[in-house]
Amino acid sequence: MMKLLCGSLLVALLAAGDFDYASAGRIAIQHRGRVKPLDSFAREFLQRVTGSASFRGYRDPETGRRAEVFRHREPVAAILHLVAQPQTFRTLRFIRVDHPEMKKAYGLPIDRVFFSIGDFEPARGRLEAERRRIDPDEATSAQRAVLELVEKQHAVQLVMEEQILSIVPIPFGGELHAWMTPTDVKLYLSGAHPTDPRFQSVKMALDAFIAAEPGKEAKLRELVGAYERMKEALVENRAAAFNEAVIELSALLKTINSGEVPSDAEIERELWYNSFHPFGWASAVFFLAALLFIGSYVFGSRALWGAALAIHVLAMGLTAYGYGLRWLIADRYPLANHYESMIAVAFGAALISLIAELILRKHAFGLSGATVACLMIVLGNTVPAFASQAAISTIMPALQTFWMTIHVPVILTGYAGGAIIWVLGHVYLFSYLFRKESPDKQAALESLDGVMYRALQVTVLFLLAGIILGAVWAGEAWGRPWGWDMKEVWALITFLAYLAMLHGRFTGYVRGLGTALGSLGAFALLVLCYYGVNFLFGKGLHTYGFGSGEVFPLVVFFAAEAALAVAAALAWMKRRPPVPPELIRE
Repeated sequence: MMKLLCGSLLVALLAAGDFDYASAGRIAIQHRGRVKPLDSFAREFLQRVTGSASFRGYRDPETGRRAEVFRHREPVAAILHLVAQPQTFRTLRFIRVDHPEMKKAYGLPIDRVFFSIGDFEPARGRLEAERRRIDPDEATSAQRAVLELVEKQHAVQLVMEEQILSIVPIPFGGELHAWMTPTDVKLYLSGAHPTDPRFQSVKMALDAFIAAEPGKEAKLRELVGAYERMKEALVENRAAAFNEAVIELSALLKTINSGEVPSDAEIERELWYNSFHPFGWASAVFFLAALLFIGSYVFGSRALWGAALAIHVLAMGLTAYGYGLRWLIADRYPLANHYESMIAVAFGAALISLIAELILRKHAFGLSGATVACLMIVLGNTVPAFASQAAISTIMPALQTFWMTIHVPVILTGYAGGAIIWVLGHVYLFSYLFRKESPDKQAALESLDGVMYRALQVTVLFLLAGIILGAVWAGEAWGRPWGWDMKEVWALITFLAYLAMLHGRFTGYVRGLGTALGSLGAFALLVLCYYGVNFLFGKGLHTYGFGSGEVFPLVVFFAAEAALAVAAALAWMKRRPPVPPELIRE
């Protein structure tokens, strides 16, 4: 009864003039070696090009008005409109460029974020020449920004020219096993003579495909016809005709070569992952857990502490659920890029803090773990440099090894421990600066010092284990355990910083305020290792995680941390007791 009611409601909505973009989003497409729903491709494309998977428009800095680019929030609608009306979008600005150095170098307005294909015409030749000159393995952050911009332009052009919508499940190209586009099939059916290697491969594959079952040619013609009617209906704003063409096209694509098409269950699983946003929900629940941990820490409430633990476990469950979905969809261990590593750091921090809370019951551990987990997921989903890597992709051969499933989680757990100490250090410093002097304050600071010490031990242990495991992997993959690669060097520097803090704690020279200040300095090195090497320095063998980053936000962050450290140092100098006269030498 419920299914019948929902079906009747859907029919009524579609009859009222709604475009059925959901059905279009279920069409399978092959892109970058992976078969996925068109909905996933559309989200990845918009995220990469515009910085948002549901991009519609933006506020224009020149006019102060909102510039509307895509009329619908559905990512599939944006892709189909780009395909059906390419000329309309050549002058519309939706290609996002953030890197200030690159904009300045190519004469682009610094205050503008979005640009059109036409805006790049004066600099197109220079950009292409620079792209050919750049070595991706040795590229600087600004050079990677050039590579990314050229890639964005190229992707937009391919969509507009219908060269990237590989939705026809007929493989060609030998080992590449690539699918065809409707344009490929349309060109073949026109009887055109092959003029390039790609079309030669397409023609050979279609000749063999039709020869095996002659009736397939008629289905191919029906398929092309449905595809063209879908585009025409979209341009003419005829929802009923569009929906009818989509249903016909979907059915033909599933039956034309059914052995190549994923099952409905696989498509629905990925669509659920796209619509549910498990990591987004997890970040919100982690934030709630952090608030409850703050309450339990400030008021010493066991009820709030218990509620915080329960919410924290729920957030971990959501994270694990999203991670498991991603694992099933990708058919690999999800640690192939920076985005996936950020989710792993979030889960690692949450797990460490949960275990520590259950054992030590210090409240501050849970607060720090929930805060780190929330921050990592929010940054991963909102910062364009990170979110652009959120697409589920195939994994490069160098990472298809047993060692990745050991080395990477261990070293990332070390990073999670460093982030936990960083949060604990801030709690200590803010308490030191703003709480009134009292026995309770001193007891709280001593308790925090003990918590930081435990977190420091875990961090040093996992960083050391991660470096050793990485050396073993490097020996297997590159024939040497250590080669002073930039990532290796910064990992060693970071480890030595935390080891120095631990040594100072053992010897009694660094305690309390010193540990808190040290947590800020060591975390700055950790940021340079984790973010700087991948997004700013960009050199070395660990190229799989590289991206284009910006220096300015990092400078602001380091300046704020330095200001907090200076304020704490000045407060300490002001509060420290005077030296007794008998100890002052003449």
